[in-house]
Amino acid sequence: MFNQDNNIYSGTVPLFNNLKFNYMINIPIINHKKINRKSTYTLIDSDQFKPLEVEQSFKYKLEESIKKYINDNISKLPTLTDEYCDILGFDYKAIPDRIMDIKLIDSIQILSMSIITLNEKPVLKLEINVMYLKLNNEITQLLPKLYKPIIYEIEVEKTID
Repeated sequence: MFNQDNNIYSGTVPLFNNLKFNYMINIPIINHKKINRKSTYTLIDSDQFKPLEVEQSFKYKLEESIKKYINDNISKLPTLTDEYCDILGFDYKAIPDRIMDIKLIDSIQILSMSIITLNEKPVLKLEINVMYLKLNNEITQLLPKLYKPIIYEIEVEKTID
């Protein structure tokens, strides 16, 4: 059982020009049965409440920011492969030649998104699908995916105590 902290806090994703998001903190109700529960974060996104304003949502802005960041740096993909493939969640080591076939990222779809604590710091954890344009102008899904989650560093106004 959790109590919801009624305050809404803000945070940013520095990698993507300090893209802003809002979150709340869930504080566990401690009773004699479950003492080990920890506080958690809940993302607050505008598309949860206003479906017609998807372009204003954090999810949409993050999808577009990832796409723009990779496409603006597409020429660096073959030389900084680890860094950019981690951003996309792409396991390039399974099929190394695929890196050379990426013309540009066509679309990003966030399947799940949450704030978790990793090494005592809050981070943004994502699962995404990536569609890319091949050199022969076919659009296909970027596979295989990494077996680890995609993690982006974030800065938050208030951390869990």
